[in-house]
Amino acid sequence: MDPAYVEKPTENSDSKESDLEQSCISTSEEEINGGGVILDEDHPWLDRAYYLKRCPSINDAFCFEIFEVRVSHSTKTSGKIHGTIYIDSSLGVYNLYKRNKNNAETISFPGTITLAGLPFALRADDPFIMHLDLWHGSDEVSKGFTTEISPFGWRVVDEDITDEVRGRNGAALVTYAVVSSPLVAFVEVILIKGNRKSGAKIYGTITASMTGWDVKRVLFCKKRAKYISVNRSEPIPLLRSLLIVARTSALHVDLDLADAFSFPNAPIASGVAKFSFDCDRAETTQTISGKFGEIEVKVNWWCYYSHQETYKIRNRYGV
Repeated sequence: MDPAYVEKPTENSDSKESDLEQSCISTSEEEINGGGVILDEDHPWLDRAYYLKRCPSINDAFCFEIFEVRVSHSTKTSGKIHGTIYIDSSLGVYNLYKRNKNNAETISFPGTITLAGLPFALRADDPFIMHLDLWHGSDEVSKGFTTEISPFGWRVVDEDITDEVRGRNGAALVTYAVVSSPLVAFVEVILIKGNRKSGAKIYGTITASMTGWDVKRVLFCKKRAKYISVNRSEPIPLLRSLLIVARTSALHVDLDLADAFSFPNAPIASGVAKFSFDCDRAETTQTISGKFGEIEVKVNWWCYYSHQETYKIRNRYGV
């Protein structure tokens, strides 16, 4: 069984226990700034057919990408968040976030919590539900289902969308997007050399973004006291490796990594690796160097047509 797969949680008393730093044309012929397409509220099915007919170069494939979840509290400015977030889809139930009180995440409010990634791409024509149950101590911050995403029930394409899920003492803002003609990027970040012969004690951040989009995805986030040991030529374990990328956008991987056992700071790598899809090259790599190390960022590109394509990625890379 996939390690990310979980049985759907049941409602019981234990659940409570459970900061990051082309635009197409709609039926009204109006261009939407930012590359998005607003579909007609009364006739989404007709609009979708019209949209595909007017843009024949776009594959009949749309994917959801969940970018981030920002949490706020009604009275506090910072605190520790615990609870669960899971996706219920036709492919199963998978955790994006699961922390108990003993492993609560400290953030400033409003702040972004660190999400795990899915081992597959979410098709936009396949209904799914995202369930949130987040707590600050005994304060319910966000609880309930997001609006069920039904086949072609979405209204905006190629723009980030934010839904609010409220609780008694706060709220969570879920930012996601429907991406047309999506590419699937499998990202690996490998330590080539560190501050010592064996490797490095790594902390810092790795984020991913797309040109033309404001939101970022957190791939790695460790404070100095929570460093991880990585040997040379080994990959750094990421929160998420499979990313949905718009075909017209470049993928930027931003690194800010250092060695925790050096005083005051031993920068291993700091910079941005930029990747654009190349149909002649399935794999692209870039190297980011610092005073005390070197990192290789590797991206394998896949065109998305079906769930079966992402299963091939899972089998190849063991995700």
